[in-house]
Amino acid sequence: MWRKQAGLELRGPGSGRHPRGEGFILARTEIDFRSEAHDGDELEVRLSLDGFGRTSAKYSYEIIDTKAGRLVAEANTVQVWYDYDAGHPVALSDDTKSKLSTPV
Repeated sequence: MWRKQAGLELRGPGSGRHPRGEGFILARTEIDFRSEAHDGDELEVRLSLDGFGRTSAKYSYEIIDTKAGRLVAEANTVQVWYDYDAGHPVALSDDTKSKLSTPV
């Protein structure tokens, strides 16, 4: 949802073909579970942009049980801007960095 709000549309439903053009690919995920969450719990995911590499964006996350005010999990991801036609990462443009840096 935040990517759509930032003007970075997601691809439509699959048509049996590989995605085309440029977009993010998840390169790394790290998560530490701090406490339990159960079916029915109301959880809030807090997302922070930690910075950019030449071809990547680094994010951190906190998952909070809103009723208890308790930290459920912390996570980090690295997402790489990828050219699906060429099959390799490409540099993030200043325009893309600007869109990703805009709070939503």
